[in-house]
Amino acid sequence: MIGILLGWMIFLDDPAATCTVTRSDGNNLVGAIVSLDETELILDVGPSNVTIPRSQILAIESSPAIVERPAEVAILLRGQGILRADRITTDDRTATIELAGLDPIVLPLSALLGIVWEGADRAELLARYRRLAVPSDRDKLVAVRGNERATLEGIVGPISHTHILFTMDNQPFEVKRERVREIGFAIPSADSRPAAILFDRQGNLWPLEQVSFSSNRWTGEGATMGRREWEADEVARVDFSAARVTYLSDLEPSIAQHTPYFDHAWTYQRDRNLVGQPLTLSSGENSTKTYAKGLAVHSKTILTYALAPDDLRFVTDLGLDPRTARGGVQVTISQDDVVLWNGAIASGDVLVSLHLPLVPKPSPRRLTLLVDFGVRGDIGDHVILGDARLVK
Repeated sequence: MIGILLGWMIFLDDPAATCTVTRSDGNNLVGAIVSLDETELILDVGPSNVTIPRSQILAIESSPAIVERPAEVAILLRGQGILRADRITTDDRTATIELAGLDPIVLPLSALLGIVWEGADRAELLARYRRLAVPSDRDKLVAVRGNERATLEGIVGPISHTHILFTMDNQPFEVKRERVREIGFAIPSADSRPAAILFDRQGNLWPLEQVSFSSNRWTGEGATMGRREWEADEVARVDFSAARVTYLSDLEPSIAQHTPYFDHAWTYQRDRNLVGQPLTLSSGENSTKTYAKGLAVHSKTILTYALAPDDLRFVTDLGLDPRTARGGVQVTISQDDVVLWNGAIASGDVLVSLHLPLVPKPSPRRLTLLVDFGVRGDIGDHVILGDARLVK
């Protein structure tokens, strides 16, 4: 969950930066990281250290945000990675990626999910990632000519700074690089979830199978990119949730029903609000919180999702979009025939943070979200579920 993937983090301006550690039981600890390995985290909470098993950690988080560097090209990696690069060239087996401030890296083509040559923020790149992470036996190339866009299926060959070799219907031809907006590479199977995703200060997301911290240095190892090291001040976030958290915006609901109060229908949206803007909720007087992942839902809507056997908890921030809300809704969250939460939310309310344990029972289990009409019909009923996720 490209997002990644995206909501859990550690910010390290210095090795003793104060962080909030969120555990799988929903409790938080605040302190400074001493060390982290594959089994435990040692946290200095003053005047003593606390040891937390790695298996209990969902998040290590602090408040400063990443400032994403504009880039010529975004490289989407298998395992929910994103690299913001200046250039990429390929041959038949490898890709050479030039990153700002770093030595060029060489990766096997099998590590790449896609390439995007048009400006996109993280939410848009995550949406593209979700679309391209579907198993396929053909490469896809999106090209423009004038105001027209065309998606072609075939085989992508070597990529240079000026041209891309593309074979379609057994006929090879060169496409000017400046006309290409996106490439999606064929993948034989569904994408995997990494053990961790490391966010560096440039806004790159590195998928890792192993990660540790000691002596003011992060060390990570990925399945395709080998071993890499980062000084503490080069790292902005580390996300441990990818293997344990499933975002609802990455799932297809088994039921999606919308009944408008008047004639205008509103389709629920993933990772954007109902008018295409970032997901935002009021977090207090004159302050807001923005989310890279989540859902936007209009009354009256019912969404039902199948639960995995090991899903333990549903977690979300819930409220009305402060930019468009003028009414109120009734929200019910249930698992099968058990109501987990029910309440009214209205314009002007601050967000409600929900941590709802799921009922253990034999499969199949289903989670249902009902956003019902409020006191003003459906006027302004733009509901946001920020970072809506299932936790294992």
